[in-house]
Amino acid sequence: MIVTGKITSGHEYSDGSRSMEIMFSLNDIDNLPYVQNDASIVKLTIREITYLINLRHTDNNSYLWFSPFCHVFKAEVNPQQGQRMRLTDVLSSAGFRVNDSVDISFEGTTAKLISKKS
Repeated sequence: MIVTGKITSGHEYSDGSRSMEIMFSLNDIDNLPYVQNDASIVKLTIREITYLINLRHTDNNSYLWFSPFCHVFKAEVNPQQGQRMRLTDVLSSAGFRVNDSVDISFEGTTAKLISKKS
């Protein structure tokens, strides 16, 4: 299943950069692996590197979103021991910017960022 998300910006970090999240409309979430009012872990691949990231939902928001932090996935270690990364650094280094629309392919709890829409 391919879902279109939008890269949004949140708070400012101490280094002056802004946080990034990927948001999904509730209209597109029927088959997404989310837990109502909680977070579920998704393996998200961006440019051939796989990260563990939280897909979040709350009744207070009209969308789902990937949290602004992720961990590099390494099968040989406990996933939570992988290097913690800011999603803004991951997306920026891959050429993505705030307000970009992105297509993400989901298969269960595995996802891949497959394209940027102009």
